[in-house]
Amino acid sequence: DLETVLKKIAKYASNKKFVDKGGLRGVFKALDKDGSGELDVAEFAQALHKMGVKMKKDKFDSLISKLDKNGDGMISYGEFSGTTKKEISKEKAIRKEIRKKKEAEKAAKDAEIERVQAMKDASKNRQGAAALRHREKLRGATKEGKAATAAAKKQVKVDKVNRELANQADEEAKMAKKKRIAMKRGQTVEELEAQEASQKGSTERLWKKISKYMDIDPGSKVDAKYLTEIYRKYDVDGDGELTVAELTEGLAAAGIKSSRKNFKALVKELDVDGSGTISLAEWSAGASSQLS
Repeated sequence: DLETVLKKIAKYASNKKFVDKGGLRGVFKALDKDGSGELDVAEFAQALHKMGVKMKKDKFDSLISKLDKNGDGMISYGEFSGTTKKEISKEKAIRKEIRKKKEAEKAAKDAEIERVQAMKDASKNRQGAAALRHREKLRGATKEGKAATAAAKKQVKVDKVNRELANQADEEAKMAKKKRIAMKRGQTVEELEAQEASQKGSTERLWKKISKYMDIDPGSKVDAKYLTEIYRKYDVDGDGELTVAELTEGLAAAGIKSSRKNFKALVKELDVDGSGTISLAEWSAGASSQLS
């Protein structure tokens, strides 16, 4: 899920070589291969692949939507760090509470050990009164340890509720986005979801043909520049948007044949913003996800 992916990014950022170079900014610079100060979708897809993160297209699209706050198809450092820092903060809070709990448990255990030892000492030295005073002191330490443990458990529960609320907010955001796309297409959300499910089988076969044409082995790294070259080639009028006709003609010229219905389904799959055409960012994200 998205939280797991952000955790992996946070773990990647905690690597010493990036901590020395500024933490998240060091990670961002390492991922920003062309030094533009922004990550395009293809760069980010390759970065996730490098981190060992494998995602389905719908999950990848959701992650891009979460990071790309202004919807321009690029991820700035502010967008990248803003979302990732939240996850790092969550992780730090969880680790802090776990550490507190362990410390409290250790304090209670140590106190119990000391109490037992005090009883033994009292028995050996026949100093009952002194031993009693010592036991009372240790009993107070044990109570403090228990109180600290209870507080740590309570905080863990609070953190869990906060995470659940954050997940709920993410789900509501996803549904809101689906509603916007469905409204733009003149559909209900149920119709949109049913359509996406029916399109999946036909587009998977078409992606296999495209992968074979591009000579890409399953699971291998997809070259972002190559994807851009293919896009420019198919965008005949050079307006920065691929239509169904342009994509159909481009793939047909490459020997990739299928029904117009399937090509239309492929365009809809790639058309994240529901505009009816495919931008370079949408093509790079979809192709990287399907062909890697």
